[in-house]
Amino acid sequence: METTLLYFESRAFESEHSLHLEIAEDLTMYGDALKIERLVGILIDNALKYADAKTEIQFCLTESNHRILLTCSNLCSDLTLEQMEHLFDRFYRAEESHSHQKEGFGLGLSIAQAITQQHKGEISASLQENRITFTVKLPKS
Repeated sequence: METTLLYFESRAFESEHSLHLEIAEDLTMYGDALKIERLVGILIDNALKYADAKTEIQFCLTESNHRILLTCSNLCSDLTLEQMEHLFDRFYRAEESHSHQKEGFGLGLSIAQAITQQHKGEISASLQENRITFTVKLPKS
């Protein structure tokens, strides 16, 4: 996971975002390590693409109630509640008018959802005061 996070730290720097990482020590869980890394990558990549300019992206990985808790949040002032309802839909792009400026096909969050479900976890998104937060809860075993 360190390689994935280092890659995104450099991308955050290049895009003038700051990436605040909080990673608990000695976390272990059973699952497909490559898919979990892909899940992390999708969430951070999504934050870098859609965060308000020059803002902080927060990524946190902890343990809570015998579960792995992963959160990724960023400011996104132009996201509406109606768009929130479709974020995990395949091929959905929240910023339709700016889609030519963003790379990708609108599959990332649906893939993140599928990876989470394959690991018998839950993924959700919430919006409060222009801050979107993705929360992933995964069982430890």
